Amino acid sequence: AVIDALGDPSPDVRLAAISGLAKRPDRADAVNAVNAYVERERWKGGLHDAFQLLSESESPEGHRAVERVVTESPEKSEAQLAARALVRAKRPIAPSAIRKLLARDDLTTQFRSRLIDLLGIDVSPESEKILREICASEEPFKQLDGRANLTLRKRAILALGRHRSRTSAEVLLELLRSSNDNDIKSAALRGLAFSNDLWVAKQLRRSVESVTGKLKSQYLQTLSDIDRRNDIEDLGKSLDEIGSDDDDEPKKKPK
Repeated sequence: AVIDALGDPSPDVRLAAISGLAKRPDRADAVNAVNAYVERERWKGGLHDAFQLLSESESPEGHRAVERVVTESPEKSEAQLAARALVRAKRPIAPSAIRKLLARDDLTTQFRSRLIDLLGIDVSPESEKILREICASEEPFKQLDGRANLTLRKRAILALGRHRSRTSAEVLLELLRSSNDNDIKSAALRGLAFSNDLWVAKQLRRSVESVTGKLKSQYLQTLSDIDRRNDIEDLGKSLDEIGSDDDDEPKKKPK
């Protein structure tokens, strides 16, 4: 009955149906019906729930359907909703496809931001390369104005930080040293806060004493975040070792 309601002429009935379906434990069985619904629906509320259901499902066809909306119709408003759903579900798409999309002239800054977020989810070398290129340029998108470029560059800095690699950290540390823009420096520190690399913390401690004002408090917060991540990681390792020791103990024979 719920699946049949996806085709109801009333938008309210369709919205209630897709919203209810997204909460059901058997929603994976409805992927084909939801794909068909997406083809017909024009109400953003319904598409939002449908894209989220497809992105979070275990069905590869569901993921591909959402990805097609992003890559084949990026100029449409539905693409923004689809990209957002993929980001929330942590479902990356091919970085080569994102590179082609970012080169287009007809995309909104908001949609480009979602594409950059997707590069942050995909920790492949190709995604990191694209993000490093955006971070390194003061005008990564020649077709956009300065404000939009700054917004997207800061977004890329955060996405690069989520990769948590040594090479990505080196790019962010270089931005801290060389940039004259405090917005960029602040974004770099926020990106570095994702790290759990003590080498990164060491580099930051070398320069923190020469920093003043609000930026210094952010340096200290970033160092605190890195230390906390390491404490959590060390605790996890200790628990693993305890579990391993328990596994090694000889089992007593029952009396």
